[in-house]
Amino acid sequence: MNPRKYAFKNYIFDFYGTLVDIETDESSPFLWDSMAQIYQSYGAHYTGESLQARYKELVKQAEESIAKEKQVTYPEIDLTVIFVQLYLESHPTGASVHHLKEWGRLIARTFRVLSRKRLELYPHTKEVLEDMRLQVVGSTSYLMHKRTLLTQRLICSA
Repeated sequence: MNPRKYAFKNYIFDFYGTLVDIETDESSPFLWDSMAQIYQSYGAHYTGESLQARYKELVKQAEESIAKEKQVTYPEIDLTVIFVQLYLESHPTGASVHHLKEWGRLIARTFRVLSRKRLELYPHTKEVLEDMRLQVVGSTSYLMHKRTLLTQRLICSA
């Protein structure tokens, strides 16, 4: 065994594109029709097309606002806020949902699942991470995407 196999105690990895290969399709009519049906089940009034159009508008507004405020080129928006806003715009009383923030998180997760075409570890990712864990004295750090639970489940189940 080479004692200098890993030169550092800590490593940082980007999640998507480095550890995981992902492909999504946010333009799929199936996605938007399904999302509209979910909203309809909570009393909101959207078609797939109207939901998609308003979603795009809200995302664009949020990205522009965050980019300006934080002076970043590629802002990361919170989809939970977008999905709650979509609900409230179509169902202003919010009477069907008692915990809007929690509901928004659920809808954001549902959106991510329905829009995903592929999500898989790159070859040998798990083996390399496990080898690093065993070989590096001290702690090994991984930069996990903000969807930490999804990240942990994916790495542990592969």
